[in-house]
Amino acid sequence: MAEQSHGGLNDALSWLALTEGLVQLDAPRSFADNMGNLINGVAPTRPLPTPFPVSPNDFAAAMAEMDQVRREDPWLVQALRSDHAGELAAVYIYRGARDAARLRPLPEGVHHFVNQHLETERGHLHYFETLLERRERSWLSPVWLVAGYALGFLPTLAGPHALYTTIHAVETYVEEHYNHHITPLLARGPKNAYPKLTAALQEFCSDEVEHAVDAGDRYGFRQLEDDLQGITLARAWSFIVRHGSATAVAIAKQI
Repeated sequence: MAEQSHGGLNDALSWLALTEGLVQLDAPRSFADNMGNLINGVAPTRPLPTPFPVSPNDFAAAMAEMDQVRREDPWLVQALRSDHAGELAAVYIYRGARDAARLRPLPEGVHHFVNQHLETERGHLHYFETLLERRERSWLSPVWLVAGYALGFLPTLAGPHALYTTIHAVETYVEEHYNHHITPLLARGPKNAYPKLTAALQEFCSDEVEHAVDAGDRYGFRQLEDDLQGITLARAWSFIVRHGSATAVAIAKQI
């Protein structure tokens, strides 16, 4: 019964994503089949979704690594489940911000910021959508979608500084989150059996750092630092966002 409920939730999520052109309904297994073809030297029947952040060969290798991950490192499957949930939320943070930006006059730089980072996050989401089987994703994916949209939409209505504070808080936390599973993998050294997966996670973490830096730069680093250290709304909001993100990650790992 739980399996049926899980599938129903993810089918609903896939339908919602499909309406926005983010994820193809049958994408995960079709693309996984393509990767199996690549490994076996057979030409793929369908291309990877675009944007896609790694080469087909590197992704095929990561798909092969996932077989061992499932057998020997269930903690990493949990971490990847939370990564998928986080990237889904991230896509909808930027979608919410983009929609809100259409409702009020904002500098052109805000629109560029949102659209540029939305594209990057779409690539991350495509990666995890294709890497993980449906049963390995969070049962609460629709919740993360809605929460992400609200987290982008409402601050953007308040203005650019609220948006940049939100993104800075989210992305600085996400950097820490990624490093929680990148660090133990790197610590294995030559014994790390998942080099392609590790490299992809490092690349995504680097992207999130760039997003945080961009948000801080647009806010004004000195001003943001002062605001985050003083008794300000920015500090309070950043605290809420970071701890809310941490709570969501902990839940997504389990459910």
